[in-house]
Amino acid sequence: MKIIKHLNVTDIDNIVQLIEYRRAEYDEDLRMSLGVILMNYGWRHVKVRCINGEWAGEKGDLVPRDGVPLCPNGHVMVELSDAPRLALIEE
Repeated sequence: MKIIKHLNVTDIDNIVQLIEYRRAEYDEDLRMSLGVILMNYGWRHVKVRCINGEWAGEKGDLVPRDGVPLCPNGHVMVELSDAPRLALIEE
């Protein structure tokens, strides 16, 4: 098992902000917003590359936009990995 990151106070603040945004933007109840955020919290760590092979990195490196993610050169991105998932682990 590879640990990508231990959550810290900044992550908790980010999760709260994302939940508040979703609740306001989509008029969702708390359970739905919390579920969507927690189930997708690792999305920014998905490995991607552009279809022309000119750029590769993580989704979190891209400029946020509506629609299909594009590389800095404007090409469509292909996902190369799954998003890491939140988990409880015994240390």
